[in-house]
This record gives sequence, structure tokens and C-alpha cells, in this order.
Amino acid sequence: MHNISFRFIVKTKNINLYLAHTHIISIEIQTMSTTLSFIAQDMSIYLGIPMFIFGVIGSISALIVMLSLQTFRKNSCAFYLIIMQIYNLGELLTGLLSRILITGFKIDATGTISFYCKFRSFIITPFTITSVTFLCLATIDQYFATCSRPSWQRWCNLRIAHRLTIFFCIFWFLHAILYIFYTDIAIYPGTNLTYCSSPNSAFVNYHNYVTVIILTGFLPIFILITFGSLAFYNVRHLNYRTVPLVRQELDKQLTTMVFLHILLNFVSFVPYTIFNTVLIIPQLANNSILKFCGTLSSLFFHLFYAGSFYIYMIASERFRRQFIYVLFNIQTNRVQ
Repeated sequence: MHNISFRFIVKTKNINLYLAHTHIISIEIQTMSTTLSFIAQDMSIYLGIPMFIFGVIGSISALIVMLSLQTFRKNSCAFYLIIMQIYNLGELLTGLLSRILITGFKIDATGTISFYCKFRSFIITPFTITSVTFLCLATIDQYFATCSRPSWQRWCNLRIAHRLTIFFCIFWFLHAILYIFYTDIAIYPGTNLTYCSSPNSAFVNYHNYVTVIILTGFLPIFILITFGSLAFYNVRHLNYRTVPLVRQELDKQLTTMVFLHILLNFVSFVPYTIFNTVLIIPQLANNSILKFCGTLSSLFFHLFYAGSFYIYMIASERFRRQFIYVLFNIQTNRVQ
């Protein structure tokens, strides 16, 4: 009887130690989760705000310079980049700014105001996808422009560029209307907390797998890498063909601009796509480290939309000269 009591006491102590150890681990996990949340909040403020400011200034500057260059206005590839720049500016003003407010300052009206929940989803989606679409069009256009076959080069003209621009702008706008009908305020299971999502599970899957992973992620990355590599190969052989020197230099500069854009797209979009794919898995959705990485990837995702102007300054001597010329004219007009 005494041995049984002793064993019972030992087992009870072991259970208590196990429960205490489990409780300590739970506290450590909660502490780590809270710490990561604070880090993500600080990074959204101290990295997001400079990215937003420099991105908006850069986008406006890029539009002014590119529209003032007649060579760019008459080139179909440059035309796609101009339209992309407009959508980049729109994405920064809607997507990145709201990301800073939500993650950095915890100001989130999407979980309380149904109209804003629907409107934010509706307005961000076309800006995000359309910008990447025009980079893909610019890359494909530059591939055709640097091909040796005249029949392929004929695809690079402003008339086709204007038609494709109208088509894709309307198409992605109509696609975004789906978010008005299927997005609304939802409640976290087992809590009273609300957030902006979709009550339709089929649409949630469509958004996660089609819009985020395919249309914004892997499909444009595949197109950009494929046609960007082909265009870069063609440009390296431009000197061996009877192409005017001015045309050679323009093609080289545009191809370099597009190629650097592709690298920025890869750096910005690949981590975002990977973590969004991983976080769809139910067993990993609540992992604090993965959620932290997902938050950071969502922040750096906007780097693609903020970095165009600085890519142009690095890649194009003609763009740099025109930027200095525009600044000089502005300063001269102020003095006068």
C-alpha cells in the first residue's frame, strides 16, 4: 500500500512537472509571437514609410521625365513602362499606404466598415496585377523589337500597344469587380474579432491560388524570366546586324531597364508568393515565425512598385540626362 502511494505521488509530480514545462513553453511561444509582432510593426513604420515617400516621389519623377522624352513616347516598350508607372503610383497610394496603417499603426477600418473592406479589395487588386501585366508586355515587346525577323519586329508598334493597354485595363478592372460581391467582414472562429475576408470558401480559394499565387506570382515570373532572357540574348547580338546605332543604344537601354525590373520583381515577388503559398496550409497558418515572414514579405512586395525610378536612373543615361534637364528647367522657371 505504501509503494502504491509512493508511485502515485511520483506520477503526480511527473505530471505536474510536465504541465509546468508545457506552460513555460506556451508562455515562451506567446512571448516570441508578441516580440515578432512588435518587430513587424516597427519595420512597417521605419521601412514602409521611407519606401512610400521615395516610391511616390520616384514614380512622379519617372512619369514627368518619360513623358518629356519624345523617344520614349514614340516607343511601344517605353509606353508600357509609362503605363506601368501610373499603376505603380496607384498601388503605393492604396496598397502600401494601407499596409503601413494596418500593420504599423494598427489602424484597420476593413474589419469594421463593410464598404471600406470591399473598396480596398476592389481598388488594390487591379493596381497590383495591371502593373505586373505591363512589365510582362514591355518584356515581350522588347523581345520582338530585338529579334532579327522583320515580321516579328512589326508587333512592336504604338497602335498595338494602345489596344493592349485598353484591353488589359478594362479586363483587370472587370476582374476586380468580383471582390465587391464576394468580399465582406467576417468573424474569426470562436472569437468576436472581425476581419476583411470572404464568406465564400470557393472565392477564398480562387483569391489564394489564382490571384495571388498564379496571376501575381508564378505566371508573371515565368513570362519575365523567359522573354527577358531571350531579349537579353538578342541585344548582345545587335552589333552583328545592320541596325542603326541610335536604335541599338535605345534597345540596349530599354532592355537593361526591363531586365533590372525583372530582377526587382523576382526579389520582391518570389518570397511573397512562397510564404503566401505556405500559409495557405492549415497546419502552418498559425505558425508565428511563418506569419512574421509573411508580413515582411508583404512589405517588401511593395518594393517592386517603389523602385522603378531608381532602376531607370541606373540603367539609362538618356533618362539621367533628361532628369537633370527637367530639374534645371524647374529651377530656372522658379528664378524667373
